[in-house]
Amino acid sequence: MDPYHRNLAQMTGSKIVWIAVWVPVAVFLGVLFRPDLSPSPFQVVTFFVAAWAGYVIRFNILWALGLVGFWTTRAQALVEVVIATELLLLGRLVPMAVMPEWVQTVSVWMPFKWTFQFPIEVLIGQVGSAEVWQGLGIQLVWIVAGDGAILLVWRRALAKFTAVRT
Repeated sequence: MDPYHRNLAQMTGSKIVWIAVWVPVAVFLGVLFRPDLSPSPFQVVTFFVAAWAGYVIRFNILWALGLVGFWTTRAQALVEVVIATELLLLGRLVPMAVMPEWVQTVSVWMPFKWTFQFPIEVLIGQVGSAEVWQGLGIQLVWIVAGDGAILLVWRRALAKFTAVRT
C-alpha cells in the first residue's frame, strides 16, 4: 500500500475514536445550551458526507505540504502560513460575516471553506438543496485536484529522493 492511502486509512481510523470521545461532549453542550437546531435526515446524512469530504480535502492539503520536505528542511514556516490563512478564510478565527466582502469572495475560491464551514452550513440549514449539491461538487473538485497535485509532486519527490540517495 502506498504511503498516502496507508496514512489516510490510519487517520480515518483515529477519527472514529475521536468521534466517540466528542459525541458525549456534544450531547452535554446541546443539553446545556439548547441550540435551535432541527436538521432533516437529508441534512444529517449530507453533513456527514460533506464533513468526510472536507476532511479529505484538508488531509490532502497537509499531505502535499508534507511533501515539501523532500526539497527543504524548513517546511514548517510554509505549513504555519497555510494554517494561518486557513484560520482566516475559514471563519474559525473571525466570523466570515464580519470580514470584508473581498475576503468572503476569496474564501469561496479557496479550499478552506469547503473543509469546515460548508458542512456546518449544511447541518444548520443555511444552504438550499441546490447549493448542497453544488457544494458537494466543489468538494469533489478539490479532492480530485488535491489527489492530482499529490500524485504529481509525489512522483517528482521520489525521483529526487532516489537521485540523491544513491
